[in-house]
Amino acid sequence: MTTKKFAQYMEKQCKGINNFSLEAIFEEYIVLVSGKRIGVLYQEKFYVLYAPTFEETENITAIDVVM
Repeated sequence: MTTKKFAQYMEKQCKGINNFSLEAIFEEYIVLVSGKRIGVLYQEKFYVLYAPTFEETENITAIDVVM
């Protein structure tokens, strides 16, 4: 379960990204940029599903955010 407080914290951290938004689904959130699903907030972690700028990156892992 991702808390609303954590979702608001992530929105604040990503406010510099144009057209960034979160869509609540059950107790988790879908991460959208320009209307495209690029990730998910799941159990207080941000998972990136796909981003073209990451194609050259070898290892992508979940980001643990400590508040």
